[in-house]
Amino acid sequence: MDLVIKRLSSIEEASAGIIEAAENEKKALEQQMRERIQAFDEEAEKATQEKLDQIRSSLNEEMQKSLADLQKATEDSIQAIENDYNQNHEKLAAGLIAKISRSKIMGNLLAYSGTATKIRGMRRKLLTAKDFQHLASLTSVSDAIGFLKTKSAYAGIFANSNENSLHRGEIEKMLTNAIYTDFQSIYRFATIHQRKILDLYFRRYEIGLLKTCMRMVFDHRDVELNFDIFKDFFEKHSDINLTALSNCKTLDEFVSLLKGSIYYRPLSLLSGLSEPTLWDYEMALDLCYFKWFWDSRKKVLTRDEERIFMDDYGVKMDLLNIRWIYRSKHFYNMSNADVYAHLIGIQYRLQTSQIKEMVEAATTDELTAAIRNTYYGRHFPEEAKLSLDDAYYQIRYRVQRKNAKEDPFSIAVIISYLYEKEHEVDDLTTTLECIRYGLPTSETQKYISNLKRGCNR
Repeated sequence: MDLVIKRLSSIEEASAGIIEAAENEKKALEQQMRERIQAFDEEAEKATQEKLDQIRSSLNEEMQKSLADLQKATEDSIQAIENDYNQNHEKLAAGLIAKISRSKIMGNLLAYSGTATKIRGMRRKLLTAKDFQHLASLTSVSDAIGFLKTKSAYAGIFANSNENSLHRGEIEKMLTNAIYTDFQSIYRFATIHQRKILDLYFRRYEIGLLKTCMRMVFDHRDVELNFDIFKDFFEKHSDINLTALSNCKTLDEFVSLLKGSIYYRPLSLLSGLSEPTLWDYEMALDLCYFKWFWDSRKKVLTRDEERIFMDDYGVKMDLLNIRWIYRSKHFYNMSNADVYAHLIGIQYRLQTSQIKEMVEAATTDELTAAIRNTYYGRHFPEEAKLSLDDAYYQIRYRVQRKNAKEDPFSIAVIISYLYEKEHEVDDLTTTLECIRYGLPTSETQKYISNLKRGCNR
């Protein structure tokens, strides 16, 4: 038993030794494992770091290359832009101006859309070349008035009149009232700013009426002027006493009634002349009007509107000066000093040297050559006989139509229409006079400007 116990004890001791040895081996293995893991981690970390360094280096190289490419591309783009600008800066500037202009156009479109639409409708009522050809073929004024009654533009004017009993003065007043009616119709559609411009334009009608009154005074006519047909129109637009002026018997009375107006001073100054003529008074009114307009335009007109107005008024003043120089020298044999004294002191496309050359021309041929050397000379016919009246209307018509076409939503469309309407009435008055005096159709047609220029449509 003791032997068994001893063997068991010996086995137990041996087992404890084996266990201890195994434990020590285990610890040694664990230590080796830890060392290996650490070494592996260190090696992996080193390899990873090396890989990261390689990646960073590669990315940096790629980044530097991309930056270099981008910089080159940017420099190339800038150079291309500079080259394009150097080659096309005028076009670019024009494009920018066009964009700005488009914004102006939109503003004008909004401001003038209603008025322009109204005028397009009114323009369709203007007489055609065929209408004037038919009128020229008629043999009586009553037939002509009867024909005008069939036209919408004049039907209302003559509606309550008997064409067989109308006399010359009544007809002319009715035709003039057709202009005023159209002006008033446009005025009602106009904006506040457009009405200020139309007020500038209205002065020409006021002066036309003053001239009519003065002619009656100068002719010493006992016929009482009846301007009731114009009364409502002038009361809305004018400060002059129409009724009182129409009843004047003397020039002193006529001029005194104009106190407080722009017309009083230039007309009163004529009293210092020994025998002032009707022409002196009419010229004084015209010069007064042009000066007033010239001084007033910048207070009312925008830059674009002033350009359009100057194309109308500037051309008109230049042409009136040319006509005056030609007539004064060709028909009146006036001295150069007198010619200069009655010129409109405003120039548009005429140069001072050109005016001097025309005024001081010794012969009609020299004067004609001087006129042809001006801006307007190219518009005159090449025939030996210079037709200043025809050229005057042709040039003004071209200017009006050009501006209205280029600026359809601007004051140009109003001015162009009113000019055409006024000229249509002038042609109607001339046509009726030709019929009254029994001129043949072919002869009457020669005096109708609308036929000469192909009319409005």
